[in-house]
Amino acid sequence: MAVKQSLSKSKDGNPLDHSNISYQHFKPNLVKANLVEFRLYDLHHMCVTLMLTAGTHVKVVAERQGHVSVMLALDAYSHCLPDIQSEASEKLNALIIDLSKKTPVTS
Repeated sequence: MAVKQSLSKSKDGNPLDHSNISYQHFKPNLVKANLVEFRLYDLHHMCVTLMLTAGTHVKVVAERQGHVSVMLALDAYSHCLPDIQSEASEKLNALIIDLSKKTPVTS
């Protein structure tokens, strides 16, 4: 977790001031890059949404975002997974069909 520590603490070991990061670094770089202004948190939300939409396991997403529990990630971002039930059904159906082809039927 060295990456998490380096992102959440300053060189002197004190917690980073997120508003300072946003106003002194993030927003000026948005202007320099001629990008539409958005919050640093929006970038966080977009990252989680993209990872979940791409099929990244929710445990991995939760760990990368520093969530203590997978439930927090699921509660906050489950709307990003509208097809999760139908995908689970399709996978189960495919597995059953595959197994039935490999297992001889006896009467």
